[in-house]
Amino acid sequence: MIDNRFTINEQGINAAAKKTEVYTKTQADGQFATGSYVRAMETRLQLTEKGVSISVKENDVIAAINMSKESIKLNAARIDLVGKVNAEWIKAGLLSGCQNRTSNTDNYVSLDDQFIRLYERGVARAFLGHYRRSDGAVQPTFILGHDEKTNAPEGTLFMSQAGAGWSGAYASIGISNGIVDGAVQKSVYWELQRNGLSVLNANDYHVFYAGSGSWYFRGGKPGLYQTSLVVEDNSTDSDLRLPNITLRNGRAAGYTGIIQVKSPVTQNGWGSVQGNFMSPSLREYKSNIRDVSFSALEKIRNVRVRQFNYKNAVNELYKMREERSPNNPPLTTEDIKTYYGAIVDECDEAFIDESGKGIHLYSYSSLTIKALQEVDATVQEQEVEIANIKLQVASQEGRIARLEELLLQQLINKKPEQP
Repeated sequence: MIDNRFTINEQGINAAAKKTEVYTKTQADGQFATGSYVRAMETRLQLTEKGVSISVKENDVIAAINMSKESIKLNAARIDLVGKVNAEWIKAGLLSGCQNRTSNTDNYVSLDDQFIRLYERGVARAFLGHYRRSDGAVQPTFILGHDEKTNAPEGTLFMSQAGAGWSGAYASIGISNGIVDGAVQKSVYWELQRNGLSVLNANDYHVFYAGSGSWYFRGGKPGLYQTSLVVEDNSTDSDLRLPNITLRNGRAAGYTGIIQVKSPVTQNGWGSVQGNFMSPSLREYKSNIRDVSFSALEKIRNVRVRQFNYKNAVNELYKMREERSPNNPPLTTEDIKTYYGAIVDECDEAFIDESGKGIHLYSYSSLTIKALQEVDATVQEQEVEIANIKLQVASQEGRIARLEELLLQQLINKKPEQP
């Protein structure tokens, strides 16, 4: 059934074309079925003072265009546009299967699948996207300076992440130095691993600037620092602050070639190292000052100076023997460094340091000096005694000489006369 109508009245102009078709279903045996269905189709055009409305309907499916002075509304299951569309502003819920470009100039943003590219003068300057790696991980990647990584020139910045939710997840940021076998080679990069490892790598050297001239290296969690290593430079002195001591090298005259050592023992005093260790010895650093109450010479006399090799050197000797060529002469302890010194286990307590594992060189040398002083005192006493003995001997020799003269004179006087 066809029903076409055209109406003009004070309400507006209406044009409608309607067709209704009735179909019966045929069963498999060719007999007519008792059931049927109706197909209703209608196209309508309506013009009023408020706008224009066009609709196409088939049963419950409808497509419509409504135009008013404020807007044009298209309502359909699918809208196909062939050709170019120019618009000042587009608001949409979902755009699918399209490529977006923000400008017709050489400077624009391109959106293609999962990739976003920023162009300047037609050249990609930035890239944001993600890849499915060969190991199955998704790797989001951000590139500054160029496009996809296979074409990235030297100096391009890469930022990527992989393995989210995995125990081996990591992220990295770095600057490229070229591509070898399709892999980006980075001259400087920072890698962050989920397990807590941070890797900072530079093909050349690292430069760290701090306005205060202080760098802190701390162990433990924030707020619960267990140890702290501090490097400080105030333009006059450079300090390395360890947990219990501070090492300093200064720029002031007289200190440039010296390493100074400060510890709780020296308090405000500084020891110095300049080829040898110089211990601070000002009176203000010390208390309970008194003379040595024992014979330092006796202590030194009982020190057993030994010849020995360190165990690590002996282990190295064993390794050298295993690697020795059969044509080379046998290796002995003569082929490693030999040292001379005292053994703590055999030393008097006066020479042992607080740890019980080493010799206190300051006490060692001081007691040696004290022993020499004792020897010198004895020598001086003996020199005085020898001088007295020499005087006595000289006096006795003078007396003997005079006695010899007197005796000779007496013998001459008593000489018998000749007949």
